[in-house]
Parts: sequence; structure tokens; C-alpha cells
Amino acid sequence: MMYYGPFEFVILSILLAIFIASALGILYLWYRVYKGEASGGLPVCAKCGYAVRGLTGLDCPECGADLREVGIITPKQRGAVSPMMFFLLWTLLLPVPSCPIAGLLLWVGPQTTVQGDWLRLMPIASGEYQWIIINPYLSVEGNSAQHSMLDEHLEIDPVAMTYEDRSSAAIVTKPLDRQVILDMFKRVNADITRQDVLDEADELLSIIRGISTQGLARLTPIHFNQSYHRNSYQEPAGWFMLVLLGLWVVFWIGGFWLYIRICRKNQSNQPPSPGPAPPSQPTG
Repeated sequence: MMYYGPFEFVILSILLAIFIASALGILYLWYRVYKGEASGGLPVCAKCGYAVRGLTGLDCPECGADLREVGIITPKQRGAVSPMMFFLLWTLLLPVPSCPIAGLLLWVGPQTTVQGDWLRLMPIASGEYQWIIINPYLSVEGNSAQHSMLDEHLEIDPVAMTYEDRSSAAIVTKPLDRQVILDMFKRVNADITRQDVLDEADELLSIIRGISTQGLARLTPIHFNQSYHRNSYQEPAGWFMLVLLGLWVVFWIGGFWLYIRICRKNQSNQPPSPGPAPPSQPTG
């Protein structure tokens, strides 16, 4: 069982909302294009939607409106969006191309090697849980596949013997003591009244306290079997993330520049609107 704090839920909710908004933006743009092509690409009366191509007069045969007053809507106009709507949609749609392109850039970009150490402790006597992981996050795996952490992705400080409490929106640093360890055991249904469980909690605190001087590799626990692992992995260089962010800002601004150019081109290619009809001459 995974335990998530409010902070993690907020981050996940924001990411989910962004992708939902992006999907809605794509559907909206598709609808605008479909709406522009729904009449077979014919210009229609702005009042009733009747196709007016090929008319010899200036009155709509369907509703009788003067086309010079109500106007004629072309397929391109039906599929167009306002500048404000484009601003919103372009911002919402940006995650769609950004995710695969960002992944490609991060894959081919400069990498740095990061070393990772983690220690797995398996209880010898109690058997009330499967193991404890220190990497240097502290987590406990229960016998029934339950999982307990000092909140999700919570790092402990073996020098100050503290941990960060993320049970609320604000992150608070609290002392790491025996009761905190026992609360973790209790969350995976371990019997914290047993003496061997209490002894394991006390030794776990001693192990954490010795990490700063001994490291994870030279520990010699009494109540646990230990399994030490060291792995290395590649991650993007720190400065490369700033370059990637800058590229997306340029890409975002470039979309508006392209939109303005298209709007100006459409305005220059648009034929002038017909003037008012000449006054009728009185008959003698």
C-alpha cells in the first residue's frame, strides 16, 4: 500500500489537468476544422447558414436577409480562432509535442554519472515485515505487500537525525526518534508490542545515526541480515535542463509569431467587402 502526502497529490493533479486540457484543446481544434468543412467548403449566410455560392442576388433565399448586412461566412472563417483563443490553445497544446521532443533531446544531450547506494535490512527475529530500505530514504515493506515510508520520497538526515514531514501542504522538519520508526512498523501491521520489534527499531536508529561516519557499506547490524547495493545511472547535466527550458520558451513565442504572420497574410489576401447598394432611382 502506497502512502502519498498532499504535496504529491497536488503535483500529480496538476500534471493530469495539463494533459486533460491538452486533449480537450486537440478536440476543440478538430471541431473547428470539422465545422469549417461541414458545409462542403461552401460559403454560407451568416444568419441562417444557407449555402450562398452562385447566387445572382444579394438576398439569402432561405431567410431573406441582406447578405451585405448579415455577412457571408467562408469555411476558413469558420475554422479560425480568435487571438485570445489561440493563446489559450497554444499554451494547452504545448505538452503534446514537448514530451516526445524533450525526451529525445534529453536522450541525446550531455549526461552526468550519478552514484546511488541503498541498503536492504531483513529482520532476523521478528519477521513482522519483509525488509527495510535505506537509500537514504527510509521505507518498510510489509508481509502483505504493504508499503510504508516517512511519507513518499522523504529523505532522512542521518547527521541531524531528522526527517521531513509532508503530511500537510507545508514541509516541516521533525526529529527522527524511536516512535517515528514504530509508527512506520505499525502502518504495515507489525506488532510493535513485541520486544524483538522494539529492539529492531532501536538498532535501526543506531544504523541511521552511523551512516554519516560509516556509510551504508560498512554497517554490521545485529538484528538484521543486510544486502548492500551500489548502482550508477546517467542523468542530464544541470545546465542542459535550462537550455531545454529556454528552447521551449522560444518555441512557445514562435507559435504566436507564426500566428500573427498568418493573420496578416489572410488579411492581405481577403477581397474588399462590397460597398452599399446604390440608391434606387425613382420611376417617372
